Amino acid sequence: MADYPQSDLMKIALCGIKYICSIREVKRENDRLGTGYEISLEEYKIKFQLIDAIFTVCGHINLKNFVTTFPITKDFNGHKWECKDYFYTMEVLSKMDWNMPIGRDKVFDFLWDYENNDLRNVCVEYMCAMSKLCQSQTGKGITEQWFEDMGIGTYTVDKESGIVKDNQTGNIVKLKKNSHLHIVK
Repeated sequence: MADYPQSDLMKIALCGIKYICSIREVKRENDRLGTGYEISLEEYKIKFQLIDAIFTVCGHINLKNFVTTFPITKDFNGHKWECKDYFYTMEVLSKMDWNMPIGRDKVFDFLWDYENNDLRNVCVEYMCAMSKLCQSQTGKGITEQWFEDMGIGTYTVDKESGIVKDNQTGNIVKLKKNSHLHIVK
């Protein structure tokens, strides 16, 4: 893949990222409309493989071309909210060689520090697909497994019945309705 022209790799990566973002928007619209459509495990596998292939292409793009293809979001108040922003991303990029490819093994960590809404959404989709695949094999998603490994308790809430179940002890508690709280429309 390193033999491909950078311009072709940039186009492939951009189209792939935009495609995953459009799939995400369709899913969100289905959820909003209440169609009841659930993504199958096979679809999660395909999504995971597709995003992984897109990340492979991204790994072969020079940093300079990557920033041109996926501009850094112009958000400048990360210090105020203690989150990533343009300055944080530029600080990370200043430690890298702008004429070298990112490298496939470094893409996910790189994207973790890169401030771009589309790329962040694709990373979220990648993690969700990874978690579903893990859940299908072990019975627990990535987050549930991490909480268990860290000794942090988790709970399951049934919104319809108002019951909360402690996943470690099995204790069940009924939620109380606060009469002093009212919905304002």
